[in-house]
Amino acid sequence: MVAGWMSKPAKSLLIYGNVLINSPLKYEFFKFTLPQWLSHLGAPAFIRVRGSYADDLEVFCGGLENVEFRKGTEYRTWRSQTLADIHSADTPYIFQYLEDHMLHPQAPDFFDLMSDLKMLNADVFNYSWFDSYKDFRGFLSAKQPEESGILLGKKLDKALLREVASSFGTYPVALSSVFSKDFYLTVLKSSRPFVRRFDPSAPFDVEQSARASWLAPLVFALPTSEIGICIDDDHIVPGSSARSRGFFPRGDGPREHNHHREKSFRAIFSATLSSIGSDKVQKLVSKTITFGDVFRYSFEAQLLHFLDSAKLKRKLSSPQSKMKIPAD
Repeated sequence: MVAGWMSKPAKSLLIYGNVLINSPLKYEFFKFTLPQWLSHLGAPAFIRVRGSYADDLEVFCGGLENVEFRKGTEYRTWRSQTLADIHSADTPYIFQYLEDHMLHPQAPDFFDLMSDLKMLNADVFNYSWFDSYKDFRGFLSAKQPEESGILLGKKLDKALLREVASSFGTYPVALSSVFSKDFYLTVLKSSRPFVRRFDPSAPFDVEQSARASWLAPLVFALPTSEIGICIDDDHIVPGSSARSRGFFPRGDGPREHNHHREKSFRAIFSATLSSIGSDKVQKLVSKTITFGDVFRYSFEAQLLHFLDSAKLKRKLSSPQSKMKIPAD
């Protein structure tokens, strides 16, 4: 644990989670990862849980220090709910908690890392997916970034974002990140991208690709050694997940996404795709299904945001909406 973090005059970081837990495996992930991050970061947490395990996890979080727990959701989209939850937090940085990303066993001291983030005035720092960002770290290293022993950072203007977009499938605004609060609020309030790949009720809807030039300039940072590690997703690099490397002691079974509703086109036809022998037919059907989901999500994102807007506006302007961050 980072000694003395909570005794600093100004709280530097809030752990925030808005997660759907609907399976025994995700439930085990949550109970394993949240205490790790609480101990390592030495920061308070505001955690919202949706799904069939919310009652059990409310009891679990009741036994943890410096955690404020909320059950269910009051808004139709993940962005609206997250914006309502964190807009009044009195911390300059938000650590976005994901139940399936654990602390790496040899993670560096987070107090030193936060000092570097403040020095860089970083907007977004991706704490996970380390191996998957190897080529991108090399790209940034060639652009004369600001460097420390823990991270490297670079201001990405529109020209650099275009270069990133043409060379990598990288999302500079990825969910597994530490965000400056002001920058994150800007993203949450936006209606971008207009074409959505994810269900607006799911967390990954908030991510922004390098094609999101409207965000420029933004100061982007990556770690030089591992901090977070996804438990069950090898994410482009085979064998890179915590479970593949023996870091997660329990929980077998296939990867669980929870990125799309069960009634999405992709979910409905996933079994059909796997049963089709021809690669060409599989690709054609997959594109058709993906287009159906993208059309649906893009339309719903705008509609649901509009339906939430009046209630959200009242929430953001209410003097009673000040977040109660747990005391030291």
